Amino acid sequence: MNELRKQQSDAKFILYMWDSLELKSVSTSLLDIFDQTFTFDYKDATERNMNFLDLFYSNEYIKLENSKKLYDLCFIGTIHGDRFQILKEVKKQSEALELKIYYYLYMPSKILFFFRKLFDKKLNGISYQDVRFKSLSASDASKIMNQSRAVLDFSYKNQRGLSMRTFEVLATRSKLITTHKRIVDYDFYHKNNIFILDKENVFIDKDFIYSEYRELRPNIYEKYSLKYWLEIIFNS
Repeated sequence: MNELRKQQSDAKFILYMWDSLELKSVSTSLLDIFDQTFTFDYKDATERNMNFLDLFYSNEYIKLENSKKLYDLCFIGTIHGDRFQILKEVKKQSEALELKIYYYLYMPSKILFFFRKLFDKKLNGISYQDVRFKSLSASDASKIMNQSRAVLDFSYKNQRGLSMRTFEVLATRSKLITTHKRIVDYDFYHKNNIFILDKENVFIDKDFIYSEYRELRPNIYEKYSLKYWLEIIFNS
């Protein structure tokens, strides 16, 4: 990075962190190299004098007109931590409520799957048939989310910033069921649209899933778009 700065002396160097510095501590040594630093973590923004900026959604996720709701609930994501155990309970309750679910459980490799299945108790009950080893494309993920009444989002342990999935769901105008409690502080939060899921006491609310979606002001949807994000980054 220092060599790049020497070679590109007129360039402006901008850093954006979509992980906390707590998880990516090696990045702390790079902060002084950049002219502007941004983070999705409000704690890092305060403690490190960085600019706070949430993630965004790309155009692929914008609501598809006349999209028929084929699923009541969907989850598309990587299996790690306690996600599988939470999903088992979600599936159990959803089946009892006669809800139609779409799952796409991803793992980066078969070797990792068998290693974790052997040594990680949190994967008890998972089978090879449950998992996919090829990630779903953005267009396919968007289509499934548009076809779902509600989308599940599980934040990482100790994650303070909101996930990109949060904003993708916002763009599709589907409901969001999330474990991230801080979402209630956001301007797009509405109890009709977002349900806080307690990991320790999982409860799937069928009435929430089937209640009417509350449309928000157009400027709120625009605020979390990739276009707006880029304007903030490059006009800083």
